[in-house]
Amino acid sequence: MQDSGNEKTALLTRRYFSLMEMVMVMGVIMLLLGFTIGALPNLLGRKGADGGARMLSRQLFLCRQHAIINRRKVALLLPRTAELTDDEFGLYRDVGMRPCIVDGLDNFVEFIGSTKWETVPDRTYIKITTSGTPPPPWTTNLSEVDDVPFGSGPTLYTVTAVIFKSNGSLTVASDIENLVVEQMTDRPNPRSLSMTVNWLTGRTTYDD
Repeated sequence: MQDSGNEKTALLTRRYFSLMEMVMVMGVIMLLLGFTIGALPNLLGRKGADGGARMLSRQLFLCRQHAIINRRKVALLLPRTAELTDDEFGLYRDVGMRPCIVDGLDNFVEFIGSTKWETVPDRTYIKITTSGTPPPPWTTNLSEVDDVPFGSGPTLYTVTAVIFKSNGSLTVASDIENLVVEQMTDRPNPRSLSMTVNWLTGRTTYDD
């Protein structure tokens, strides 16, 4: 009988988690997941075309999400050698990407928050062909890099970009089928991954 009384006392004095405590625990778990997801490129490896394709795909996804959540037009800048001759862009031509806000005419407004230029892994580059459907869209009036102004003028640089509208779709009315991440190698058939961005949904898929 005494054991039974002890069990009842234990049940009465047992403390369960409150709703607030459960919410706090879930918040900590979500925060840890966020850090983990941010580190995935390093955990999975950032080498070669595969690592570069993952980086580009993730940046496109984040740009689309930012456009939808903030109801703004967002562009992922992908500068190419033929477009930019300023020495400031030497590190970013064909390998760099950075999101920015653009206005209704696709003119550069500002870079997003604390974002920085990201570059694909060593000996890897972003190959954007003009034979795709359609040719790449463009942004204009890019006026600075790394917070250093180029100068003044209505149109300073014209830069290749994938541009998302506030509803998550692209500014062009057909899929972008010409995003290729390729690894530089002496072999005859270098490793490359091609992606398509659906114009209506804004989602990125890998081509077969």
